[in-house]
Amino acid sequence: MVVFDKDIVEDPAQDLDGVSIPNAEREGPIVELLNAKLMEDKGGSYHQQDPRAGHWSAANGCKRKSYLNYVHKLDDSLEEIKNDASSYWTFSHGDLIHEFIQDMFVEALGKEHVTVEEWIDAEINDEYKIAGHADLVIRGHEKFPDPFVIDIKTKSEFTYYNYGKGGHVRSTPSEDNLMQLNGYMNHVGADLT
Repeated sequence: MVVFDKDIVEDPAQDLDGVSIPNAEREGPIVELLNAKLMEDKGGSYHQQDPRAGHWSAANGCKRKSYLNYVHKLDDSLEEIKNDASSYWTFSHGDLIHEFIQDMFVEALGKEHVTVEEWIDAEINDEYKIAGHADLVIRGHEKFPDPFVIDIKTKSEFTYYNYGKGGHVRSTPSEDNLMQLNGYMNHVGADLT
């Protein structure tokens, strides 16, 4: 089920002749079919599963969920936390936007200057490490500092925004977003100032 965290300013379906909404959740046989196929295809998290490795992308997520996720990875007697169809739709939506933007940078600047999803794996001590991947790293291009790290952020839900009638979207990064970006920048040797 899609859960909106903002009020819908205007419902576009109200003005469409011949369009019916199957139920309050806007889900019917098409959504059921797609959700079933998505759950069949996805099956697991694409994030690394090492319980002794923190993941940079968890910096801007729910701290309790991240903690519990790692507790479950460390204790074989606990049942694995499964994602639902809504989570997989969110991940797939974000993945498509990421890939679209990454492809634009590669096309515009060339593979010789752009690394997509550069892996970062840093030891904290003998037992723990921090891991993740920078969405884009630009090197050796005259228009950007060298190296230049870009972390792409997408909305976590599909929300209808009507800008003319009071809809809005967050346009500044959160402190957690900056912490994640600074982690990537530090590990690729980018200037943090």
